[in-house]
Amino acid sequence: MVFATVKDSYKSQTFIGQVILTAAINFGINYGLEYASMSKWGDRPNTDAWPSLQMWVLNTDVNSCLGMDILLTSFLISYMCTLLATGGTQKEVREKKCDVLDPKATESGVWLYTPVRYRGLCVRSCAMGFFFLTLVGLPTVLIVWAAVGAGSWAGYDYTVFKGIWASIMSVFVYTLLFPAAIDKRNFPELEFEELMALQNESWKEGEGTPMVANVGLI
Repeated sequence: MVFATVKDSYKSQTFIGQVILTAAINFGINYGLEYASMSKWGDRPNTDAWPSLQMWVLNTDVNSCLGMDILLTSFLISYMCTLLATGGTQKEVREKKCDVLDPKATESGVWLYTPVRYRGLCVRSCAMGFFFLTLVGLPTVLIVWAAVGAGSWAGYDYTVFKGIWASIMSVFVYTLLFPAAIDKRNFPELEFEELMALQNESWKEGEGTPMVANVGLI
């Protein structure tokens, strides 16, 4: 079976399962790393003693500030999710747990203005990084800047925010990378399998020579 539209592919069990897994992993990684940084890897367990972060003033205790951390995180989440989650999704297709998507589904409309149009994985991963840096990272920075101003954000409160924010953002990243991952053009071996099945079925009905025999004659 081939998904005719992207909307149809979003109803698959693979998409639902993978997007939940992606959100959970990104929450764990970002909350965990921020917690480790703020607590000095467990040496500072009292959250009230954690340093606060200002918008653009670097806190030398954790070598970070809000603006830099949000922008860098938005790029890395998008880049790494695309680079790593694409392989897991394609494995599901090769194991016949998910169908492929008709390439025509992403060759028109809004999809032409997204990184989905890039065929190469590395190029698409970089494009996704800058895409979400612009669409999510910058707006988040502006909102946080307006809220914090010249003040600061308590370390533990920011840690919780970062985990939740990263989790939500990863959902949008996976939603965008999924159609590109299951594009039918990524799986030429499946087309060959379909061709063999059709040819052999035709042979059984007495309409031609089995594909295996044809290959043997070459």
